[in-house]
Amino acid sequence: MSEPLTPDLLTEAHQASWDERGARIGARYEVSPCPYSAAELESLRDNGFRVGYLPAELATQRARHHLAEIFPGMHSYALGADNVVTNVDDPYGWFDYEAGLDCPYCDTTEAELMARIAAEGRVLLTLNQYIVASQDSRVRTGHVLDERGYWIRSHSRVDGRIASARFDGSAEAPGGPAYRDPVEGSLLVGYDLGADDHGPTHGARTTAARGRRVLSDPPPPRTALGPTPEHAGLPDGLDLDREWQRLTALYVTFGYHTELGLSAEEYLRSLPRLLPQPAAYRGRFDIPLVIETRIPWARQAALAGVRFVARTSDYAPVDDRSRMPEILYSAWYTVWGRRFPEPVSPADARAGLGDGEIGGNVVELVAMAAAHPEISRGGRFFDAIGYQLPYLEAKEDLTYVQELRTPCTYYWRGAPEIGANIHPRAFSLFRPLARGGKVGTA
Repeated sequence: MSEPLTPDLLTEAHQASWDERGARIGARYEVSPCPYSAAELESLRDNGFRVGYLPAELATQRARHHLAEIFPGMHSYALGADNVVTNVDDPYGWFDYEAGLDCPYCDTTEAELMARIAAEGRVLLTLNQYIVASQDSRVRTGHVLDERGYWIRSHSRVDGRIASARFDGSAEAPGGPAYRDPVEGSLLVGYDLGADDHGPTHGARTTAARGRRVLSDPPPPRTALGPTPEHAGLPDGLDLDREWQRLTALYVTFGYHTELGLSAEEYLRSLPRLLPQPAAYRGRFDIPLVIETRIPWARQAALAGVRFVARTSDYAPVDDRSRMPEILYSAWYTVWGRRFPEPVSPADARAGLGDGEIGGNVVELVAMAAAHPEISRGGRFFDAIGYQLPYLEAKEDLTYVQELRTPCTYYWRGAPEIGANIHPRAFSLFRPLARGGKVGTA
């Protein structure tokens, strides 16, 4: 579809678009008259730019979840009603942006990027603007922005750090960087890109700073999360027999018994019952899990629908204390945000464990993600602080400071995924997975 190149026609086209989009959620968005002249619009097009419109009602962090309602299928933790991905400020209205499917400014550090765009009189797009720009691109070209594997630095932040972002297309486009397992329309938002990290697939998208309109009195940003509502009162009234039946029924549904060559009945008889919660665990370890140790964690994840990043070497325990028991066991685990109410790095969390407190392992990450998908879906992620990658593994498309990295779960492409943060530091989205030392056995 070609872009109308007069301001009146462009205003009409965007008003019609936002009328249709607003109707999806029972809202009405007024598009102000296009401020660009016909000559400016033609110049923007000839130089590879497109013009978009973001209603003021959708410009803020706290309103971003409405964009997820208008454009379903983006599947990102940054789109929750209580997300913690803030905007530096909240621009609204008309904006121009680079229309090419692959972003410019690649292989720049944050300082290099900011210096370049400031000299050009431009500023980064907020995540809200980027969403609208990419959805407009899909309508006009059939392709979302950066679908070939490129990442942008945005004008939005996680814990004060720039959030990176990209979209998945329907399939890998030829000629772009390889990217695994795309899910069409998914918005991927990175929280762990460092200021000095750079690579050939990491760039930015920008808009003109001149004439930019910003909300003068936006709602205050949300920067902290608590436990999910489902877990705020655990374990009061928890029926352990019923919970055991729920957890083990999931394993049968996943086909763990078939994997082991057992009937469902034989498999269930082999599993340990849930250990009654010791009184000392109250407020520290309040979620019970049954842990299957006979099936490798990656195979369990595949059966349970938990995505994972394949590694050339497996995660390993940081010490003998953290090593996963070889026997089948049940145990009690941390509620997100309760035992560790503040963000903490994996190293500091391990140092803060008391007697009888054990850092989590990768199998336990799978079990938690399978048993409680609402935790990661709500933008609350776990670090398995008892395990690490056993060597310094670098990403081929990104240059960064290499550090020992901890396995973790996060919400990615509409499902929990297991990977390792680029930088194992304290993140507001993460809390350590740990358990009490007492276990129940079969």
